[in-house]
Amino acid sequence: MFQTPTQTRSSLKLVAIVGALALSAGSVHAQGSFEYNLHVVEPFYDSSTSESIFVRVLDNGTAWGTSTVLTQLPSGNFSVTNQSVTWSSNGTGETAEHLNALNNRGDRVMESPHLQWATVEYAEGGSDQIDVFVGDVALRAWDISESRMVVGASIRQGSISQGVLRDAFFWTEGTGIVNLKSTGLVPDAGQVWSVNDFGEMVGIAGNGRFDNNQAFYFDFDASQHIDLHSQLVPVGQVGVRSDAYDINNNGIVVGSRDSGFGGDIRAFAWSQGDGVALLPSPMTQAWAINDAGVIVGGNWRYSDEDGLVDLNTLADVGDFQIVDARDISNTGIIVGWGRRSGSALATAFMLTPTQSTCAADINEDQSLNFLDVSAFLTAFSNDDPVADFTDDGSFNFLDVSAFLAEYGAGCP
Repeated sequence: MFQTPTQTRSSLKLVAIVGALALSAGSVHAQGSFEYNLHVVEPFYDSSTSESIFVRVLDNGTAWGTSTVLTQLPSGNFSVTNQSVTWSSNGTGETAEHLNALNNRGDRVMESPHLQWATVEYAEGGSDQIDVFVGDVALRAWDISESRMVVGASIRQGSISQGVLRDAFFWTEGTGIVNLKSTGLVPDAGQVWSVNDFGEMVGIAGNGRFDNNQAFYFDFDASQHIDLHSQLVPVGQVGVRSDAYDINNNGIVVGSRDSGFGGDIRAFAWSQGDGVALLPSPMTQAWAINDAGVIVGGNWRYSDEDGLVDLNTLADVGDFQIVDARDISNTGIIVGWGRRSGSALATAFMLTPTQSTCAADINEDQSLNFLDVSAFLTAFSNDDPVADFTDDGSFNFLDVSAFLAEYGAGCP
C-alpha cells in the first residue's frame, strides 16, 4: 500500500520513538505531592477594621464574596457596610454591587437595592426579574445553575416569637418563581442553598418548633422530595439541627448535623444510592462538594482517596491560618477565609492547584508510566508542542532522547 508523505513522516517518527523507548525499562512514579498556591486577598476597603470573605468560586478561577467595613459611630456603636466583590486568580478584582450569584457560563443574579426583587442578567445580553411572593418584604437568591435555575428564599417578617419567616423558591424562565412550601412540593421548606445542573436542589425546612432546621433534597424533574433530616437524627431526639448546603452534578449532598445541647456537630455526605455517611471528626462543616467528590469545610479537605487533610499543610501559608473553606470548583480551586497571625479580622483566600513540574508527566496524574509514553507518542505524531522537548520547533529524535531522559529521572 502506498503512503502519503504525511503518513510516511508519521510512520518514521513512530518507528524512531518506539525503537528508542524499547531501550528504556520499567516505569517511574512521580514523587511530588498534590499541593496548592495560596493567594491571600486583602479587603478592598482601606480600613483597619475591614474584612473579606469568599463564598463561591467558578471553574475559571473567578471568586465571589464580600468585603466589609466596620465604622464606629459617635454613639460608640458600629455601622457595618457590606460590598459584593469578585476576584480572579490572575490577581484582578473589582467591587460588584448587589451581586447575589453567578455561574460558569457568565450569568449573574443581582439583588435590588432594597431586596424587593432580583434580576437575572444573561451572559449574552438581556435579563429577567424575579419578584418576592405577595406580602413578603425581601428576596435572596443564593445560587444559579448552568441551566439557569435560580434558588433562594422569599422573606417576610414574623412575630417576635417566630422570628424571620422564609419560603424556599426556585425560578426558571419557563416556570417563573415557584414556592416549594405553599405548593406542597416540600412542606415547610424555608431556604434553598444550592441547585445542580439537573434541577436537584438542597436546603432547609422547619419542624414546627425550630425555624428552618431540617435538611431536605428535592428533584425538580422527578418532583421528588426526600427528608434528609430523618436520616441524620435518631427518632424522637430533640434539639437537633441539620442543614444541606451543596449538591454536585452526581447528586451527592453535603452539609452539617448538630445534635444540640452539647452533642456533637458532624459534617455529612448523602446520596440516594449510599444514604448518609458522617465525615471523619474533627470535620464539623461541609460547605461544598465538586463533581469529583472532593468536599471542603472549615480548614479541611476530604475525599475518599486522600481522607481528611488539613488545608494549612498543603500550601506555604506563612503567618496566615486557613479557618473556613467555603467552596471548591471542578478545577480544584478552593476559596474561603482565614486570619493573619495576631489578627481577629477575616481575610479571603484562594488556593489554586499547582501544575505538575515534571515534563515527562504528560497526562499530569502525578505518576510516570506507559500512559505518559502513549500520550507522548500521540503528541509526537501530531506535532503537538507538548512533545517538543527541545523547544526548537521541530519534532525529531532529539525530542525522543529528551523525553527519555526526563522519564528516566522521575519527578522531583
